[in-house]
Amino acid sequence: MRTCQVLTADVSLTSTRALSDQAFDAATDGHSLPGSDIQLGPELGRGGFGSVYSGSWLGVPVAVKCRNKLDSHSETVIEQEAAVLAKLRHPFICQFFGTCVIGDSLAVVMELLKYSLHDLLHTTPSKPAVPQTYRLAHEIAQGIAYLHRNHVLHRDIKPGNVMLDARNNVKVCDFGLSRIIKVEGSQLLSIVNGPSSSAPSMHSTVGLGTLRYMAPEVWGHLRTLSTSQEVFKLYYDYRADVYSFAMLLWELAHCEKPFAENTGHQVAIEIVPLNRRPPLNRLPSGLEALGQLAVSCWDQDPAQRPIMSVCTERLAQIRHGVAQGPYDNVGAGPSNLPGQQVNSSLPSDDCWPSSRFEQ
Repeated sequence: MRTCQVLTADVSLTSTRALSDQAFDAATDGHSLPGSDIQLGPELGRGGFGSVYSGSWLGVPVAVKCRNKLDSHSETVIEQEAAVLAKLRHPFICQFFGTCVIGDSLAVVMELLKYSLHDLLHTTPSKPAVPQTYRLAHEIAQGIAYLHRNHVLHRDIKPGNVMLDARNNVKVCDFGLSRIIKVEGSQLLSIVNGPSSSAPSMHSTVGLGTLRYMAPEVWGHLRTLSTSQEVFKLYYDYRADVYSFAMLLWELAHCEKPFAENTGHQVAIEIVPLNRRPPLNRLPSGLEALGQLAVSCWDQDPAQRPIMSVCTERLAQIRHGVAQGPYDNVGAGPSNLPGQQVNSSLPSDDCWPSSRFEQ
């Protein structure tokens, strides 16, 4: 058993964790930190399963995510997030330092990021200029593509889960709903925590993501199994993240939420199943190519959406002024939309202006 002490700004917490060393190390891939090395500060935010605090780890500013509720499911979510983060190292993924025990539960220690893409789009008077918009989109795509190459399905891509560091580079974060998918040959075998099945599936009883950004197959393919306990089987794969990325692209371009006049439930139940999507007739000048990519990514048929590596390549081409070419993967969708022109002369400026954001 593990015992550690965590000193906070207000209270000292000493506790013995109920998990065995074997279970603890299995969940965190051996990245455990002494609790005495962590000092907690003020709460930064609170979600459905956990709260995030600012803190210090041996003098290094960090963020510490702890569960909100003392229940087994919340504990499992935190452990799953730690297990996913422990396997990831990428410039555009939130950096994972390790785990410690706070109170009676596991806590995840990450790099400190206080500013999100949602904050940029909705709480600042100045918005990114066209070059910066494409840079943000490209970095987000690279982060998600890296997850998919490592068999991780995020399941909750949205502006609130994309943070910006001190240099305004993207950091994809919040992996509490993510799943690691097993691949054998060309077949996806996702992890199922319910009755066994030969069909590729994904299992979750709660926490399916954010309805406004959710792919139609995630909501529409819920099926109830005939068991003693109700279980939902979800038939979807990485292309669900691609759809969510498309909704994020629309929001990035317009600086407003997709279908802002509707509730999330209305979007998922009444709008998206009818193949309705946010309008593109108000795209700011210079972002036409971003609209084209969004349309291919939110196709109603998951098989017609481009994979994230193709999205990354396309955004790289746009940023460097390369003329648009056809997608090179099967089922990727059209390369051009009728009546739209491709802006092939975008500057490749990677730097934010001195005023933080250009008008």
